[in-house]
Amino acid sequence: ASALAAAAPWAAAEVLVEVGKQAALQYRNQSAVQAFERALPYLGFNDLDAHIEVLHDLGTVLDLMGEPERALDFYEELLQSAWLMGHHAKVAVAYNKLGRAHRTLGNYDRALSDLGRGLNLFREVTDQPGVAASLTDIGMVHSVRGSYREAEGCYEEALLIRQEAGDKRSQAL
Repeated sequence: ASALAAAAPWAAAEVLVEVGKQAALQYRNQSAVQAFERALPYLGFNDLDAHIEVLHDLGTVLDLMGEPERALDFYEELLQSAWLMGHHAKVAVAYNKLGRAHRTLGNYDRALSDLGRGLNLFREVTDQPGVAASLTDIGMVHSVRGSYREAEGCYEEALLIRQEAGDKRSQAL
C-alpha cells in the first residue's frame, strides 16, 4: 500500500478501509484495527464522511476487543469531525458511542451525560431508532446504578418507540 499511497493517497485509503472492513467481518479484529489506523492519515480531512466512518468502525472494533479506553480517543475525534460537518445525527452517534464506552469503564456520570446529549440530538433530528437506542443505553446505566425505576421508564419509552415503528427485532431486545 505504500507505493500506492505515494501515488494516490485516496486510493490507498480506500484499499486499507476495505481491508479493515473485511477483517472486521471475519472477526480478525487486530488486523482491522491496523488497517483502519493506517487508512486515517491518507484520509485526513479531505473526505470527512469517510474519515468519520473509519473513526466509528475503529472505535467499534476496539470496543469489541475490550479496549474502551483506546476507543474513546477515536470516538472523541469522531465527535469533533461530525461537529465540523454539522451532521447532528452523526454527532448523536458519537455521543452514544462515548457514553457506552464510559459505561463500560464505570464512568456512569459521564456516560449519562454523553448518552443524554445523544438522546437530545436524536430527538432534534427526529431519528426514532436513535432515540430508542439512547433510551435503552441510559436505562442500562440506571440499572447498573440500581436506579430501577428510572431504568424501567427508559426501557418502556424505548419499547413504545420500537412498537410504533413496527420494529419486531428491536422489541425483543
